[in-house]
Amino acid sequence: MADGEDIQSPKSINTEDDMATVTVKLEIPNFTVKKKFMGKAVPKPGESQADVNFKSMGFEFQASITKKGVTTKYHYKVNKLPGEIDIDNCQTKYKEGLVTLILAKKEESSWAVMLSKNGLDQAPDE
Repeated sequence: MADGEDIQSPKSINTEDDMATVTVKLEIPNFTVKKKFMGKAVPKPGESQADVNFKSMGFEFQASITKKGVTTKYHYKVNKLPGEIDIDNCQTKYKEGLVTLILAKKEESSWAVMLSKNGLDQAPDE
């Protein structure tokens, strides 16, 4: 990311669904989608772009929205999750104005205490 770019952080809602999954909902204003075969939505080409990179202990999300010739960029990074995730089973889902990340935990356990104390990122300054 170049210096001087205006990069915003999306509002996030993090919930532990059960012992195996955590859902991260990222609110991205003006994010548009296009329905594909079998009803799966994808970012709308030319208007919305999104990229997520899952790692065993964290993830990084970037998006850019172009509306009326103006591009707005979003960035959300988690350096250290409360536990490992299975990157092959994590999912990304798209809706108008919303990107949902479904984190599949490597081992079934509760992250509730750590989430309530420190939030999703256990090491935000790394």
